[in-house]
Amino acid sequence: MGLELSEENVTKLVEGHNLEISTEDLVGLQQEEQHGSQHGTLEEQEEEPRQLPLAVLRMAWELWGDLQTLENEHHEHQAEA
Repeated sequence: MGLELSEENVTKLVEGHNLEISTEDLVGLQQEEQHGSQHGTLEEQEEEPRQLPLAVLRMAWELWGDLQTLENEHHEHQAEA
């Protein structure tokens, strides 16, 4: 069973990965990463709530939408067959 993709969908997905992240967001991600590595493994520490930068959330939301579009098109192609 193969999944057929249109060039338009692939282009949209690639464009979603080309979103720019600000220096502030990158610094925040780096600090979160360093903070996590300094405190050991997850079993050794309590789960702390995380705050993700808006750019990361926006990118995830757009990619989720792209995934839903691809899934819907896949089901449409299966129904036609």
